[in-house]
Amino acid sequence: IAKLKAEGIDLGAVDIPRIARDRKEPLLIVHSRDDEMTPFAGAEEVAAAWPGAKLLDAIDLGHNNTMRDRAMIAATIRFTLGA
Repeated sequence: IAKLKAEGIDLGAVDIPRIARDRKEPLLIVHSRDDEMTPFAGAEEVAAAWPGAKLLDAIDLGHNNTMRDRAMIAATIRFTLGA
């Protein structure tokens, strides 16, 4: 994020759900409702806007533990492999 800000990109002006509507790639969003840095509602909004997106709730894993959790890693691998 710091790099984007340093390049003059105003992250507050980026409308990700609007951009998501035109995407065609498969998308898996792994997010935890108790994320203390990024609201879960944002993940829900992107998932709703992105056709065919899947939102996986990483329950009770906060912001930094979602991709350290074996179940979340396994789910991500399965998604990537199309399983």
